[in-house]
Amino acid sequence: MRIVAVFIGLVIVLTGVINAQNTYRGDTISPEGAVSVAEALQRLEKEEKVAKIKVKGKVSSVCQKKGCWMIITDGNQEIKIVFKDYSFFVPKDIAGYEVIVEGPLFYETISVEQQKHYAKDAGASEEEIAQITEPKKIPILEAHGVIILEYEEKN
Repeated sequence: MRIVAVFIGLVIVLTGVINAQNTYRGDTISPEGAVSVAEALQRLEKEEKVAKIKVKGKVSSVCQKKGCWMIITDGNQEIKIVFKDYSFFVPKDIAGYEVIVEGPLFYETISVEQQKHYAKDAGASEEEIAQITEPKKIPILEAHGVIILEYEEKN
């Protein structure tokens, strides 16, 4: 009986994995040619602005107000992702999911005020927000398309 229960549980888990789908936002892009966060940042260091690049990374945080930005990482480095013309958003529950994004990559200096706004949107504590005291130069990718890998929309 235990073997049957384990088998049924395994079938249910595998069915969920097999049925997991990718979710798209913005323009439909393909996963082919995506580079890691580290590779994208190495290229940015050489070129100062990359007109178009496709990057794969894990979402570490998402705007909890609208899903209007997210941070992707490779575990060591990160890129802030914003969305072209504020024309689409991502689900607010995708932290931990792998994504592929495509668009121009560049550096931008973020003011203290804007950093505090982003921190508040991410759900940071008042203590964490108070520690932001200087402008910060960060890499930003303005995505025109996003693939959220193995994510199914929750209705």
